[in-house]
Amino acid sequence: MNILILTVSTGGGHNTAALAIKEYIHIYNPDAKVEILQALSYVNPSINTITVKGYSSMVNLAPPLFGKLYYLAERESMINHLVSSVNKQQCRKFLPLLNKIKPDVIVCTHPFATEMMSNLRLSGELKLPVVSLLTDYAPHKCWINKGVDAYIVSGVHMINHMVKRGVPKEKVFPLGIPISPNFWREDDKIKLRKEFGLEANKTTILLMGGSMGIKHMYDMYRKIISTNSAIQLIVVCGNNKKLYHKLMLEDKPLDKRVIIIGYTKEIYRYMHASDIIITKPGGLSLTEAISCKLPILSFSPIPGQEMENEEFIKLVDIGIPLSYDDNSVKTLESILNSPELIQHMVENCKKVATPNCGRDIYRLLEKLTNRDLPAESAAFDSAFDSEKAAEITNKKYIGKESNVESKLL
Repeated sequence: MNILILTVSTGGGHNTAALAIKEYIHIYNPDAKVEILQALSYVNPSINTITVKGYSSMVNLAPPLFGKLYYLAERESMINHLVSSVNKQQCRKFLPLLNKIKPDVIVCTHPFATEMMSNLRLSGELKLPVVSLLTDYAPHKCWINKGVDAYIVSGVHMINHMVKRGVPKEKVFPLGIPISPNFWREDDKIKLRKEFGLEANKTTILLMGGSMGIKHMYDMYRKIISTNSAIQLIVVCGNNKKLYHKLMLEDKPLDKRVIIIGYTKEIYRYMHASDIIITKPGGLSLTEAISCKLPILSFSPIPGQEMENEEFIKLVDIGIPLSYDDNSVKTLESILNSPELIQHMVENCKKVATPNCGRDIYRLLEKLTNRDLPAESAAFDSAFDSEKAAEITNKKYIGKESNVESKLL
C-alpha cells in the first residue's frame, strides 16, 4: 500500500490528523509507504507563506473578521471563486510528483488540498481514489467537492449535514477524527500526578490553547486560580513563549499547585493526569479530550468552525462554554462542586468516543486501494445511511434535555 497524505499548516490540527493517519497505517501495515506533504508549500511556497501567516494573524488579531470570511465562504462569493481559481491553477503541479511516487490513494486533511485533488479527478488527469478527512465537528462548503470518493467525518451527527450539502450518503464515513494511539491508553492518573509534582487526589484542571497558544489564556489562568475550590492546575502554553515566560515569572497561588508547560509532544500524559480540561475548541483538541474522558470547558473559540465545535460540545453534553465575564468563575466553581455532573460528562465522553477510528480509516483505505471496486462500493459496516444515522444519533447522544447548562441553573 502506497499512501500520499496532503495537508496545509493553517493551525496544528490538519498536520496532527495527518501524522495520526500515518501512525495507524504503519500499525496495521508496517510495510506501507506513507508520505505526508504540505500541499500549498509544494505547489507555491509564496502562496503557502501568505496563507499560513495570514491565517495565524487573522485568528489571533482579528477573529471577528475571520468569522465573517468563514461564513461568507459558505455561500457563493468572491472568496470562493478566488480560492478555487488559485487551487485550479496550481493543482497540475502535482502531476510529476504523482507519476513519480505512484500512490494507491490520496488522503487530504485540508480543504485546499481536497479541492486541488478534486480538480485533477474531474479533469481526468488523476485516476486514484481521493479521501477528504474533515478535522472539525461541523462541515463547511470548502470541504465539499465532486471529485472526492470518500469523506471521513467526526461522527454520525454529521451525516445528514453532508447529505444536505449534496454529498451522496454512501460517500460519508463517520469514523471519527484520528489522533495518536497514546490518547487511548489507560494511564495511571495518580502515578502521573506524582511524577509531575502534583497531589495525588486533588481535582486537576488542564488549561491549554491549541498549538499556537492564545492571548486570552492569561485571563483564563487568572480566573481559574481565583476560584475558592480546592484544585491544582496544569497550563500548557504551546508555542506562545511570551505567555510561558510571563506565567513562569508570576508568583504562584499559595493554596494551589501550578505547573507551567511550553510546547510538548506529550500532551496526552497531561490529559491522562487531569480531571477537567479548559481549552479552545479545536477539532483535534476536542477529540483528544474526549478520548481521555475529560469534561470540556471551552473558551475563546475562533468564530466559525470552533464556535460550531462548541455547539457539538453542548449537543452531546460533554462540557460547556466559559464566558469572559464574572460568571465564568461562578460557573467553574459550580461544576467543581458537582461531582455527579462531572461524572455525567465523563460518561457522555465515553458514548461519543471513537476508539476504533484509526483501524476503521485503515480498513477504508485498504478497500479503496482495491482497483476492482467502484469507489462507492468501498462502504463497510462503520458507514450508515442518513436514516440510520438519525436513529443512532438519538440513542448515542444525550441531547438537550440533559444539557449541562440547565443542570447548573
